[in-house]
Amino acid sequence: MKLLRELSGLREHGKPITVAAGFFDGVHCGHRSVIEYAKDSARKHGGEAWILTFDQHPLKVVRPEIAPLMLTSTEHKVALLETCGVDGCILLPFTHEFATTPATEFAAWLLHCAPTLSEVVVGENWRFGADAGGTPALLRELGGEAGLTVTTLPPVVADGDTISSTRIRMEIMKGNLDHAAAMLGR
Repeated sequence: MKLLRELSGLREHGKPITVAAGFFDGVHCGHRSVIEYAKDSARKHGGEAWILTFDQHPLKVVRPEIAPLMLTSTEHKVALLETCGVDGCILLPFTHEFATTPATEFAAWLLHCAPTLSEVVVGENWRFGADAGGTPALLRELGGEAGLTVTTLPPVVADGDTISSTRIRMEIMKGNLDHAAAMLGR
């Protein structure tokens, strides 16, 4: 798996790129469904599957007092993402400056840096840009002229509840390690 730390590294790619975007803490079963969809879609179109994520949780920068404890370190997350069989990972540094980027600016930057970007695959609660102001619908609208497809997937449910990093953290804190392991898929 190729690892980039800036989007501009995608400018030279000639193949269509499908990106699975998210923070992916824990790389749990819900995350893996987004990644698998992106891989399948990329292969159907003769392209490459990439992951777009951050080096630290956005709340650690914008509201450190409420930032969650992480299920995985950045290094461990990258190692887990590599086992997913994607072509590459863009691990962006999440900084105060980046946190203030308006959603429309972020979308324009994404399309500029990745001219062969054909699809972005996300979970339905995915947000982007300053104050999490960007939604999948906004990215779909902004990327429409460039032919960008934005695919939003529903959450993965287990035992009647949505699998999420927050839920896994709660199960770990309660000592329900079997439940946490089942949601992590390992």
